[in-house]
Amino acid sequence: MSIRVLFVITSLERGGSEGQLVELLTRIHPDPVDATVATVVAARDRRHTDRLRACNVPQVVLAPPGDSRVRRSATAARRLGRLLRRLRPDVVYAWGEYPSVLAGPLARLHGIPTVVARRSSGDASPTRGLGRAARWIEARAMLVTVNSVAALEEAERCGVPRGRLRLVRNGHDAGHPSPAPAGEEVRLGYVAGLRPGKGHRRLLQALREVRANARWRVELAGTGPLVGELRAEVRDCGLAERVRFLGTVDDIPRFWQERNACLLLSDLEGSSNALIEAGLAGRPLVATDVPANRELVTPGSGILVRADDVPDTARRLEEIIDDAELREHLGRGAWEAMQRFEMERMVAGHLDALAECRGA
Repeated sequence: MSIRVLFVITSLERGGSEGQLVELLTRIHPDPVDATVATVVAARDRRHTDRLRACNVPQVVLAPPGDSRVRRSATAARRLGRLLRRLRPDVVYAWGEYPSVLAGPLARLHGIPTVVARRSSGDASPTRGLGRAARWIEARAMLVTVNSVAALEEAERCGVPRGRLRLVRNGHDAGHPSPAPAGEEVRLGYVAGLRPGKGHRRLLQALREVRANARWRVELAGTGPLVGELRAEVRDCGLAERVRFLGTVDDIPRFWQERNACLLLSDLEGSSNALIEAGLAGRPLVATDVPANRELVTPGSGILVRADDVPDTARRLEEIIDDAELREHLGRGAWEAMQRFEMERMVAGHLDALAECRGA
């Protein structure tokens, strides 16, 4: 008999966390999991929504667009309460901080066990109050899944008992390393939403100091609220010939096949899908030295740089641009390192957590 699970997530916009949930649901619904997805708001981008609809996964939007955060939360809570009473799921799976704060107390009120998916190795919430509430909910959830050792250790420091933490790494379909793209120009890829915390301004600061001998260009994949400001900064600092904005990219494997290296200079990560996907294409990695990135970027697969050291970041970028042998060596190491992020292992980990929660 299938486990009836209500998954709660803020939205199904494009993003690594959202993508992992969709990959999971397309593989487990309707058996062994009878899944329903509740999103707080509707996604503007239909990619994930359409994939779930094609798999007949029921979807419920809890709040209308345009409301203030307070009104949206109140509406979502009322509708989620009604949804819980109607569905009576075996388990509620809150995917992220805000969904855990919204769904955790309601599931507890209705006597439904809760699993929380912690997708960050630090406090990713936009407000301090939300972060504190999320930590309180996590400490009282039946289980908390984490996608990196860094996230596990942070959750334990924040009060989640070790016995209720389950490490479930992100899952990806393994491929073969791709040959380096043809041409003399070195093309560096950067896949991340154009929003605060993703390191784009840090990147531009470093690029202003790069003095590489080879021809090079950085190509940014993604959209977000900072796109206008970043475009203006690129023009103002004389990088218009060096930096391209590609917007939304649908074919990520092909994107990495056509780039020579992967950059990601974000403030904080849980377990970066961008780094994993680039590594699976055999691309060397350059990333900020933050806890979760250390699990992905090693001396054999890439280069870690300090977030506050712009000159050193520029120097390491010069190395990647000018040294084709270094790129090839690190790319092979990245591909080997990413083989542990198997899709089947990710699916099995979440299924085990759900079965454990239902049987407790």
